[in-house]
Amino acid sequence: MTQNAQIQLPSIEVVHDETSEPEISLSVFMENMTQSVVNLGESTMVFLATYHVMPGWEDKLAVLYFPEDQRRHPHVHYYFAANMGGQVVPVG
Repeated sequence: MTQNAQIQLPSIEVVHDETSEPEISLSVFMENMTQSVVNLGESTMVFLATYHVMPGWEDKLAVLYFPEDQRRHPHVHYYFAANMGGQVVPVG
């Protein structure tokens, strides 16, 4: 509670001499952290998939980001893709 007897929403603040961060609502912080963890997991999967492209296919097959209007599934950002006659086509 505040000095005025008001209920203060949960918040988080970093107090540090060199890298302090202002106070932010805990719900906003957690939403941003959740999105960051999802992006990190997605990036890790893309890295691993790219790293494990079958030997001999490195110049034919890649893991690529596709714009929303070219996706088969709206929440799937990356696909294995092949260059077929100058056109990038998702595989699988």
